[in-house]
Amino acid sequence: MFRVLVYSYGRYQVASHLFVMNYVILVMQILQGLRETPIPNTSKDYIKIYSDCWNIEPANRPTINKIVDELKAIIIKENIIIKDFHIYDNNKDIQSSNNNQPNLDAKISENSYSFHESSFQDIDFTMTESKEIESLVSSNNQSKNGFDVMVNDIINFLENSDNNIVKQEILNYLNNNDIPFQDIHDLLLDNQNNSDYIFLLGKFNHLGIGADINKKQAFELYQKAADLENAKGINSLGLCYGNGIGTDINKEKGI
Repeated sequence: MFRVLVYSYGRYQVASHLFVMNYVILVMQILQGLRETPIPNTSKDYIKIYSDCWNIEPANRPTINKIVDELKAIIIKENIIIKDFHIYDNNKDIQSSNNNQPNLDAKISENSYSFHESSFQDIDFTMTESKEIESLVSSNNQSKNGFDVMVNDIINFLENSDNNIVKQEILNYLNNNDIPFQDIHDLLLDNQNNSDYIFLLGKFNHLGIGADINKKQAFELYQKAADLENAKGINSLGLCYGNGIGTDINKEKGI
């Protein structure tokens, strides 16, 4: 019995080791460009969305809003193609009826009913898809609002804390809320049209939160936020000029 247990445990260790090795190999292959092969006859538009989401550079991946817009465009285009086919098919039936059936009015009425019925089915399909998309957009908006609140919480904490302790406190905040730093960093990068996000990313670079200190990058992000009339960005930019942080000292521009 003991030998069986030892043998089983040994097999488990080997299997676990192989699983880990295979996982590591797969990750490395993905980093080197390995991707899933599209299923035959998949729409090129869908393949493009899938490929864009797999972009090796996170900043180049589409946002959820862009993906939803592209899916809407695909659904609309496909419905137009389906309806055009129904129109063509029904017109062909009517022409055939004109050559072979004496009661033309009855045939036209029958085909007209068939067309309208199929059209309503298409409309129902579109409405169903639209509701799903609206639900996705609503969920995305809720997530974005939650992220806005988190960003504001961190910024408010920055304004009311000593820089000597703020770094660890922010990391504690993220850990306590089960938020991986890389996730918030990527979201900040993907939303560079929001001046608060730009400012916070600059602060992360300034203090070395989640990465090495990069004062030059911090200065550039403060400048970008200031150009968008962000008050916190303007104040931080003034401090950079006044103390030579990421740039040469310029007392005229400093505070």
